[in-house]
Amino acid sequence: MKTLSFLPQTRTAFLLTLFIWTSLLSCTNKQEVATDAAESQVQFTPPNIPAPEEPEQQEAREENIETGQNAAIPAQIKIIRNASLRFQVQDYRKSIRNIETLVKRYQGFVVNSNESRIDNSLQNTLSIRVPSRNLDNLVEALAKEAIFLDYKNISSEDVSTEFVDISARLKAKQAVEQRYLDLLKQAKTIKDILEIENQLRQIREEIESVQARINYINSQVAYSTVSVEIYENRSEVSEGNSFWVRILNALKNGWDMLLSFIVGLLYIWPFILLLALITFVLKKFFRKHPPVR
Repeated sequence: MKTLSFLPQTRTAFLLTLFIWTSLLSCTNKQEVATDAAESQVQFTPPNIPAPEEPEQQEAREENIETGQNAAIPAQIKIIRNASLRFQVQDYRKSIRNIETLVKRYQGFVVNSNESRIDNSLQNTLSIRVPSRNLDNLVEALAKEAIFLDYKNISSEDVSTEFVDISARLKAKQAVEQRYLDLLKQAKTIKDILEIENQLRQIREEIESVQARINYINSQVAYSTVSVEIYENRSEVSEGNSFWVRILNALKNGWDMLLSFIVGLLYIWPFILLLALITFVLKKFFRKHPPVR
């Protein structure tokens, strides 16, 4: 009977112990799930995405970027480039036509052309203006016309510093002009108006002078000057008819010498007249007083 009464108590204790363990396990699992969830929230937090820019902000940012890029670009270099050539050609007339064609091809123009003949040489000196970007190509093309190249020179002059200086001077003078204009609007007496107008006239003359220098530099930079001197050595006669030409030249030279002799006599006519007078007097004297023998 004691054994039978012990069995219900043992069953009750077992069930109570099982319930307690089950409760502890469930609490532990909930705590681990909460911890994992918290860690997941920390690990997978989405990045901080900035809000979209307004159109005005975007334009301002682009302007700042462009300004920074332009500030990094150095000032434009101003270089004046010129060239000069002298060479002999085979056919003068043909070379002149070829040079005119080359000048037009490279968008240039002939400023002046001076043709002359010295002895048996036919020469021409040309001044050509051509865009500076075409200078080298034109010079190389002109040199191909030569059968003998005396010289070929290309010179460069950097005027960047001068250009920057006079540009700054121009802006300063324009600012002074604007201040005088503002003062002119505020002037009340005729004396003040005349004085301000006089100052305006002087500052405008200075502005025009500086602006003219800037225009000249821009023109010299944009267009280069090419000085070309060409010549052809030609014989006036061939060997077949040189004999007759020599006779004609001898007659011509003899006539020229005769004319030169006559002109020379005219220079000394007083001495010739004096000599004739002395001769006449001596002859007359010896006729009246012949020598005693």
